[in-house]
Formats: sequence, structure tokens, C-alpha cells
Amino acid sequence: MVSMIDGGIFVTSGKSVAVFQLNGMGNVMPKMTTQPDDTNRGSKDWELWGDNDQYPADVVTKVDKNPVLSRSLLFRKEAHIAHGLVPVKKNTDGTMQPVDNKEITTFFANSRMPLFYNGLVDDYYLHKNYFVEVIMSKDGKKIASVNRRDPVHSRWGRMPENKDHVTDFYFSYNFPNPQKKPLRIEVLNEFQPVKQLKERGHAALKGKSFIIRVPFKTRGQVYYNKPEWHGLLDGWLSISNSIPVAVKSLMENQMLIKWHVEIEAGYWERKFSDWATLTKTEQEERIKGHLQIMDDFLSDTENAGKAFISYFRVDGLDQKTQVPDIKLTALDNKLQDLKYITEFQRAANSEVLFGIGLDGTLVGQNSPGGSESGSGSNKREAMWVNQQVSNLHRTLTTSPWWDVVAEFNGWYGEHLAHREIDTSQTIDKNPDKTTDKLT
Repeated sequence: MVSMIDGGIFVTSGKSVAVFQLNGMGNVMPKMTTQPDDTNRGSKDWELWGDNDQYPADVVTKVDKNPVLSRSLLFRKEAHIAHGLVPVKKNTDGTMQPVDNKEITTFFANSRMPLFYNGLVDDYYLHKNYFVEVIMSKDGKKIASVNRRDPVHSRWGRMPENKDHVTDFYFSYNFPNPQKKPLRIEVLNEFQPVKQLKERGHAALKGKSFIIRVPFKTRGQVYYNKPEWHGLLDGWLSISNSIPVAVKSLMENQMLIKWHVEIEAGYWERKFSDWATLTKTEQEERIKGHLQIMDDFLSDTENAGKAFISYFRVDGLDQKTQVPDIKLTALDNKLQDLKYITEFQRAANSEVLFGIGLDGTLVGQNSPGGSESGSGSNKREAMWVNQQVSNLHRTLTTSPWWDVVAEFNGWYGEHLAHREIDTSQTIDKNPDKTTDKLT
């Protein structure tokens, strides 16, 4: 299609013209940081999570903008959960055997265990914090179920001066400034939670809820843990998130024209014998039609290698100067600049994967300077390593709450294991990949 954008100037929208320009790289790569507001820490019953008390929400926002990090965290969660949790007993030789306990089966059903554990592991990898609510039975004799509280809407109460542990938990969908008083739930003593429950007595526990505080802490943190990869947030992740913005700006703000076509003013009179009799509108339509034919020729891949032939005339004054009717000038492709942006993107992706400890071959990312994005053997070995290092994380996402439940409910010797497919063998030894194991 040909359109007139100014008097005597026409632009085509075919393949021979594209619009791209980069204006102000600094303006399209904003630093993503959380800025503190005027919140008065002393007026809150809970400990602020970040300077503006929106740290977990800010993390979610930044991660959601980055497909590489989002997908990689999802992979970590999928590999971690594998085929789900299984109650087991451990044998003296170190092996594990599934158990059939009707009380545990009921507990799993009441807790909607697959959904509960999916959310908990997601919270663990995203925030390194998770909040488990234990719900007592109506008679107070058992823990009937567990429930997950979303970290974005959860806060720890401030530790009393005469205590060595947090005693209150607050939940609100409107942090940092809830209009109504947040829901408050008592937090069990993280050092002796079962003893605290038993000392209350069954009558005092009927239908009550409590929060289990995870006893492990990351370096230097008192209230809220911080994943090791959070160092990426205002560094490589910020760069990675800014690159699509830069590319979009390049595509929207810069016009890339492959050909500059100059047509001598008198060409139209010589081309069309009735030119002088045409109205201005009719002349414009003739020009558009002719330019469309030229644009189709220049943009059609079938015309690659063909010659474009035009005439020239001799200037009427000196009878020496050659004046072409049509002059074509090929223009530089400014999209060459994109290759530098691509290199930044690749480096940022590698840093993101390194930061969360995921081998890039598992998600199709090859190492810098490499040409292989993951052969079968590379992926198998990477998956084996990933499963081995997952054992620590699996312990941290089950033991803190399950040990409390199992001990209080009298399920002595009952543990939780993860059922996963054994990927350590090659296809010729395990063609169906159906051999599973408990870890």
C-alpha cells in the first residue's frame, strides 16, 4: 500500500520498508528498585518486608516480566515436586517403603496436598519463605490439615523484647496499608512447637489455627529469608527485563528504509500523455499506482538478482549532464545494531540461570561461546545433578511442618518422600523411563 505523508512525499508499507529507530537508550532501561515510602515502622504491629513493605510483590512483578527466570523457576519446582509426596517408613538399610495409613490419607485429602505443596514449593524458590497454617480438629486431639498462606499477603509480627521468637502472624490482601486490621494468627514456638501445643490441652486447641515458623534462616536475616538469586533483581535481571523494552523502542521509533527512490519531476508528464488534463487527486492516484508497482518489484523475493532498468535524459541547458528519470539508492540496514542487543540478552540469560543454579541445557540455553543447547547425554547428566542437589531443598520444604504434624498426631516413624522418575539410565537400559524411586 502506498500513502502520501507530505506534499510530494510517499511511503510504502511493503517489505521494502520497515520502521525501526532507537531514541534514548537510557530512557528505555529504567533501574527497577523499590523506593521506601513514608510508612512509620513504629505504628505497625508487623515487621515490614522491605523498605516499602512490598518486597514480595515487587519480586513477583519483576520475575513475571522475565520469561527465562519464570520458566527456570517453574522447572526447579517441577523437578523438586516430581510425582508428588508419598508417606513412607525408612528401613534399616536406608531404603524407603510406602505406608498405608488411613489417618494420613485423610490428612492429605483435607489439606488438598498436591495444591498445598505446589504453592509451598513455589514460595520456597521465589521467596525462600513459606507460611504454613496448621488447623486443629474439632476435638483438638489432632492436626486435621495444613493450609498455605501467600507470602505476598503475609507478615511476621514484631518479636517481643522478652522473647527469642516471633509470636504473631498477620495476613491481609492490602499490605502495606490495609484499611482494616489484618487477620492475626498465633505463631508456634519455632524451637518447641509440639510441646507448646500439648501443654495447651485438647480443650484449648479445638478448631484453632496456628502458624508454623520455619526454623532455618538465610544469612543475616531475622524475619524474612532472602534467596541467593535475589542479587539478580537490580542487576542482570534488570538488564534482561530492559532488553525487550529497548528492542520495542527500536522497532517503534526508527524508520528503516531499504531504498531511497528519487523520481525526476517531469517524469510523470512523459510517462502519462494525459497528465496535464488530470486533476490533482487523479495525479496522486496515478503516482500511487506506479509506486506500488515499483515497491512490489523491490520487495518481491522472486526478483532477487534481477536488474532494474530505467532511462536517463540529457540536461536541456548544457546538453551534457545526464538526468535519470528514476534513481535508486540502497540504504544501510540499521537493524545491524540488534546483534549487540542479542549478545546482551544471551549474557543476561546465562547470568540468570547461573544465579538460580540451573543448568541451561535443561531449558535449551547453551553456554556462552558454545554451539550445543543440550544433547540427550548433557540433559540427562544435568538432570541427575539437579535431582541430587534437590534433596536439601526437599528436606527444607517438608521437615519443618511435617515433623510437627507427625509428632503431634502420633505418626511416629512416618516420613515424607518424593516419588520421581529415574533419569540416570540411557534409553537402551530404560526405554520407557517408567522406573521410579523414592527420595
